[in-house]
Amino acid sequence: MGLSSKRVKGYVIGPGADLSGADLSGADLTEADLARANLRGADLTRADLWGAKLFGADLTRADLLGAKMSSADLSDAKLVSVFLTNANLTRADLTNANLTRADLTNANLMGADLTGANLADTVFSNTRMPDGSIKNPST
Repeated sequence: MGLSSKRVKGYVIGPGADLSGADLSGADLTEADLARANLRGADLTRADLWGAKLFGADLTRADLLGAKMSSADLSDAKLVSVFLTNANLTRADLTNANLTRADLTNANLMGADLTGANLADTVFSNTRMPDGSIKNPST
């Protein structure tokens, strides 16, 4: 393991890690460095990712139900078809992130940076947007 790597639930957590399909539900990944990691299809249900470095990470089809992602760096991350229902993304950096077909039902994006983010076919339902407004399917 490198200097910035650690073990969580038996998985090596660190930059560029291959965690595809990993069960990290409920894991404490506070401030973890997962830059450019492969998290495709991972179960991160209710995981604590506060301040985590996930820039350039691939989270395609990951389950982030109820995940705590405040202040996380998700810039340039691939979040295609991600399940973010009830996730807390306050002050998260989603600059240039790909959120195509992501489900943001009941998610909190207050203060998040969505500059350049791809939001094509993203599901918004009772979603708290960066400016504090609530976005629903018809708004």
